Amino acid sequence: MLQFEQMLKSRFLLILVLVLMLSCSTLDQKQGLEARAQQIDQSLICPVCPSETIDQSQVKLASQMRLAVREKLADGWTEAEVLEFFVERYGDAVLAAPPKRGFSMVAWIAPIFLAVGGLIILVYLVRNMVKSGIRDGVGSRDPHGDTMPEDLLPYLEKIDELDGGIASSDDEPIVRTNLWFNAPNGDRRTK
Repeated sequence: MLQFEQMLKSRFLLILVLVLMLSCSTLDQKQGLEARAQQIDQSLICPVCPSETIDQSQVKLASQMRLAVREKLADGWTEAEVLEFFVERYGDAVLAAPPKRGFSMVAWIAPIFLAVGGLIILVYLVRNMVKSGIRDGVGSRDPHGDTMPEDLLPYLEKIDELDGGIASSDDEPIVRTNLWFNAPNGDRRTK
């Protein structure tokens, strides 16, 4: 009798373990089904709210579409078949990403061409700037490294004369004062 009870207990434990394993397997399949359904929900645009996917939209049609997605997946449909089902009813506009065929390919290819074209134009402009000397600036430089356009030199000489700066003679270079730049300690007066 003792052997019989042990055999019953072991069979009961075996059956209990099998039931738990099957229930976990079913739960895992349901979670996998829900993950697939959510992915499809994010791929479909609500026909009533054109800027929202059906997982974001709260209108009744989006709710019905979410339910239909889950029913189709539970019946064994693939993601492609579910998407095709909605495209047949609502057209390509129901897809969140444009299809990669026909005229819609422009939406996939145009950004690549625009980026490459922008880089080509940028390289061309930088090369032209380097060749024409814009990198070094136009005009003469003062001792502090500031670039001065040539047509400002007569005005700067006048300011230097009025301000007490050193005006140029024929033999010596012009020494200019910086009125607002490079002043020590934030002092904005003339050097």
